[in-house]
Amino acid sequence: MPRFIFRHASLPVALLLLALTQTANAQDTYFPNDATINYTVTGNAIVGYPDASGQPPTSPTIDLVSGGIIYGGALETYNHSTVNFSGGNTSAYIVSFGNSTINVDGGNYGVDSYNNSIVNIFDGTGSIYTHNSSTANIGGGNVVGVLRASDNSTVTINGGIIGTTAVGNGFFDLIASDNSTVNLNGGNISNILFAEKNSTINMSGSIPNKLVAYNGCTVNVSGGIIAGHIDAHGGNRIAISGGSIGFLSLVSSTLTMSGGSINDELVTNGYCTINVSGGSIGTGLFADGGGTVTISGGNFGNDNFGGLYAGNGTLNLIGGNVGYEIDVAGNITVNVSGGSIGSVLYVRSSGTLNLLGTGLRATLIDPQASFGYYSQYTLFGAFSDGTSIKGKILYLENNSNAHFTLKNVPKPRNVNPIIGRANREQFARQRTRRV
Repeated sequence: MPRFIFRHASLPVALLLLALTQTANAQDTYFPNDATINYTVTGNAIVGYPDASGQPPTSPTIDLVSGGIIYGGALETYNHSTVNFSGGNTSAYIVSFGNSTINVDGGNYGVDSYNNSIVNIFDGTGSIYTHNSSTANIGGGNVVGVLRASDNSTVTINGGIIGTTAVGNGFFDLIASDNSTVNLNGGNISNILFAEKNSTINMSGSIPNKLVAYNGCTVNVSGGIIAGHIDAHGGNRIAISGGSIGFLSLVSSTLTMSGGSINDELVTNGYCTINVSGGSIGTGLFADGGGTVTISGGNFGNDNFGGLYAGNGTLNLIGGNVGYEIDVAGNITVNVSGGSIGSVLYVRSSGTLNLLGTGLRATLIDPQASFGYYSQYTLFGAFSDGTSIKGKILYLENNSNAHFTLKNVPKPRNVNPIIGRANREQFARQRTRRV
């Protein structure tokens, strides 16, 4: 079984070549038993790996403390071994294999973990790479390089700082790829969290910049603050039940929103599926590119600005609160059967607006409103949920394919339960006599 030689493609070329040269030419020092390293080890320190005599693997615990230095090589762990790193230094990474555990409680570190290994960071400064179903738990310290999870790995962040302190420099401080999972419960991501290739982000912490998701990722936001925005492209699934987001941009993705807030706007392009049952969207929803939007709750805009802006696809409004306006434009059908709407509705271009309710009617007020661009109507009646629309204004664009319909549905009859039961019993007796 060939032993691992330190490598990492993300390092600068000069440093990578130096590390490879050091480890390839370095001597190996084996640690088959428990030990404390408070001195200089030249070359590679091998923990829990059989030495040249062919002895079976062991699983020791190694303490690397202040004064301990791995010079000119890497610290490699195998076979359920444990390394407690509380100081000292390594000229290359701490590399863990085979269910090993790395505990870091201080010093300057670099960890590269494989094969179900576990990394626990309590303090210190460094960078972390996880592969092959490894786990990293971050509770403190500062990951100044990149924190990367790949190949079904899991990273849980409860504290500490991820990335440089220079917020807004555009760096990817945390990268999740290839079916990995990131649980952001606390701490602080200085810049960008980037997810790709079917990874999952469970978010309740803080990101002062933005979260970017590509290619089939799942993002669950239950709390915390994303001061910038979420940018999701290509088959992603976004679920928001709490927290605060600057704004949200979706391309060919799915959104389920039951709580939380989007402070600015929600913008969709491509074929998206949107279901909103709660929460608030500051300046409203801008839906374009096709797909289906269903709104049964939540707040969109306010009394003076914002609302629903629909360009393509289908939008169903059955509840919620639209603050100022509904603008139906493009090749879209909007069906409204409930909820509170603002004072103004626009139907333009090739848009279709269907209003469903009881006692609905529209009175033409001005066929040449707004310098002849629109026909102005006043609406009366109520939606199917009983919400009155009396006095609402509708503008229909002239010389266009836009149109609206009023679909009055019968009011549900209030049936006395006693009479209803008696009628059912009589009907049952008649059926019995006919038999």
